[in-house]
Amino acid sequence: MKANIKYSTNELLKYIELYLGGIPLRELRDNYQLDLGKTTFQLYVGKYLEHGVNGLLRQPKNRHYSNRFKHQVVQEYLYNNKSYKELVIKYNIPVLETIR
Repeated sequence: MKANIKYSTNELLKYIELYLGGIPLRELRDNYQLDLGKTTFQLYVGKYLEHGVNGLLRQPKNRHYSNRFKHQVVQEYLYNNKSYKELVIKYNIPVLETIR
């Protein structure tokens, strides 16, 4: 998932609110010109539900993560059976590849 390159925070928010209001993803693609894959869009929705609008804001490139934070994420993955997707949403990490 790339940072909000295709869409501004307000545009993402509009699509997410439509989706949460009951409009299916396929209809957002077909009738509202949404051009995001299912996984990417679901990550944005999850981040919005977990962190509100702050979850949709652009992240600074090359964020620095402390060793303690990295250890915490790895421990949660290994011992709490959290998926990459769940951890990306929970910790508002920009992309899945950051923790793979």
